[in-house]
Parts: sequence; C-alpha cells; structure tokens
Amino acid sequence: MPHETNYTSFQNFLESESFQQWVLFPDADNAENWKEHYDNHRDQQQPMDEARNFILALRFKDNRPTKEITEQSLAQALAKIKAKESANLPIRKLNSRIRIPSFWWAAAALLPILFSVWFIYNYSGNDKQLAKTETSPEQTTTSIEPGTDRAMLTLADGSVVFLDTEDHQAIMGQQNVKLFNANGQLSYKATAQALEGKEVQFNKISTPRGGQYTIELHDGTKVWLNAASSLRYPTVFTGRSRQVELEGEGYFEVAENASKPFIVKLTDGTEVTVLGTHFNINSYADENSVKTTLLQGSVLVQQGIRQQKLRPGDQAQTGENELNVVHLANTDQIVAWKNGYFSFHDEDLQSIMRQLSRWYNVDVSFPQGVPDVLFSGELDRSLKLEDLLEVFNTMKINYQLENRKIIITK
Repeated sequence: MPHETNYTSFQNFLESESFQQWVLFPDADNAENWKEHYDNHRDQQQPMDEARNFILALRFKDNRPTKEITEQSLAQALAKIKAKESANLPIRKLNSRIRIPSFWWAAAALLPILFSVWFIYNYSGNDKQLAKTETSPEQTTTSIEPGTDRAMLTLADGSVVFLDTEDHQAIMGQQNVKLFNANGQLSYKATAQALEGKEVQFNKISTPRGGQYTIELHDGTKVWLNAASSLRYPTVFTGRSRQVELEGEGYFEVAENASKPFIVKLTDGTEVTVLGTHFNINSYADENSVKTTLLQGSVLVQQGIRQQKLRPGDQAQTGENELNVVHLANTDQIVAWKNGYFSFHDEDLQSIMRQLSRWYNVDVSFPQGVPDVLFSGELDRSLKLEDLLEVFNTMKINYQLENRKIIITK
C-alpha cells in the first residue's frame, strides 16, 4: 500500500511493486489508493509524476505483455539501475515528450529489456530462433556516436558553407538576404529589395549520414531534414507559388499564404501542394515507395495523371505512375525521428537497419540473408550505436560490428 512506504524520490516510486502495478495494470483498488496518496502528499507529486511518465514513455502501444513478463522485466531493469546508482552522469532527455531530471541512465537499462519483452510477445516465429550473438571487444574498434546537427549549404554561386552548432553567430549575406545560423537551424531574412528582385537564386542544404538540420525559409516555413537528405529552394519566393525540391526525408510546417501555394517536388515526379499545413515526406531512394503523411491541414498529392487530396492521418504512397492512400490511426511513428527517437511497429530488420545506417553513418550487410522477424518498440536516437545494438543482443540477433559496418548473420 502507498502509505506504508516513505516515498521521497523518483527512484522510490520506480522501485515500488505497488506503484508499478498501478501504472501498468490499474484497477479500482490501487487507483483509489494511489489517488489518495497523491492528493495527501503534495511534496511527492512531482517525483510520482516523473516515475509514472517514465514508465509510460516506454509504452506498449498494442497487446500489452502479460503481467508476469512485465514485472520480471521491471525487476531486471531495477537491478541494473541500482548497479549504476553511484555513477555521476549528466541529465539527459529520454525522448521529446518526457524529461527525466535524475536517474536518466534508467532509460539505458529499461529500454533494451522492455523492447525485448515487446519483441518476445509479438514474435511469431518461435521455430526460427536466431543464433546467439557472439561479439568480442576486438570487433568494435571505436565508439560510434549518434548523429548530430550538421549540414552543408551550397550557395547559388557554387560556394559551400559547412554548418554546425559550434558557430552560433554566423551571419552571411546573399543579395539582400541575410542567413543566420544558430543552434542547428539556418534562417533566412529577406529585405524589401530582395522581394522586389526578378532574379531567383537557389540554395541547397544537405545533411550527411549521421546529420540532421532545420531550416526556416524567408516566408516562415520550417523544414526539419533527416539524415542523408537535401532541400533545394529559392532564397526568396517571388513568383505565384513557393516551390522547393526534396530528396530524402523532411518534416514541413508551411506558413499560410493563400495567394502562393507551397509545392514540394520529389525525385520520382510526385508533387505535394499545400497552402499551410504540417506533413512529413519520406522519399529515400532505397525505400519501397515515397510516403507523404499529413498531420495537420490539407495537401494535394499528384503523381502523373493521378492526384489525391489528403486529410489528417492519411498517408499517400507513390511510385512511378502509382498513388495509393492509407489512413493511419496514429502518426507518432512517422515523426518519431524529428522528436528524437526511433519508433518501430511490426517492422522488419532490414528496414530498421536502413534507419540506423543513415543516423549512425554505418554500412549494414546481411551475408546470410535477412532474418525473418518483426520488431515493435521505441528507442532513443541519442544512444550510442553500441548501446542500441545491445537491444538486438538481448534478442539473440547475431551481429558483428567492425569499424563502421554492422554485419548481421543467422
């Protein structure tokens, strides 16, 4: 019962079996008890909220595992937390929604275990158990860090500027247009003279594998670029429309302007036309199709002679002379990359490795073929590659990490 323990910290709640039971499997009795405890102990409300949100952040979206499996996993995770209790580690963000002010290293302990539970619960190929991982210290020569805010800007005259978060005061001029670079974002500010000019100049911002960046165009439109992506755009929009060209993946928040529709052109010939809205486009060349997902507002997707207007939650899947639309019940997975985490739902290992390859700037090979297995779960994009691969180690995926190459074997 809550009142039998003196809860003074986030960790106290996280270690409490009664608290775990209430968060994961609430019923009438424990809900009433914990509500009473919350109302009567204002000094404990903050750590209680933090612990509850922390457990829920590692959420199972469908078909929650059994009580026995989850409790066993939490017990294992808490043992890891206690083992690292004396570590003097900095504050860190688990994902974009929950900030953990202390014991952030619990994420590293809990994520692989709960992700493994989700995998075990959903994995139907019990007769195709994968070989146990056999790795050695010699196989990993250096620690591979996650991607960072970095990009390359190619100006209209062909000159190149490398962008990063170290240069917070960079200000560049380009024919009455000022460029401000700070904190992982490039911003454009145009003067009246630039808006009246007839000559249109195009710049291009490109992110490498292991990089991401944000750009604010002069009209106020913001674009988040994922790794290995590029956006070509005019320094100012002077015509009847606002046209840009995207390769890779980008999340758009388009500034409203009814007189100038915003058009995104893709390499497969697809065009996405909007007035003001939020949407994500995944157009990587190594993916099966181009996916345009609408989160807010309205867009028109056109591929060849086919066109389709999307409503929030719709995803257009396009290829050469093909256009199909599906409706997604939840779009969180689509923009997970922008919000700082990987999100998988019944996703195969090859698809997951393509994402890791782009974010960690590594190559991946499957010399013995791709294991027939699906995954669901969420992982922090700020983890080092070695820590993230521990998730697959717990699921007996056989891999080797040699320099900047992941080798998956059966």
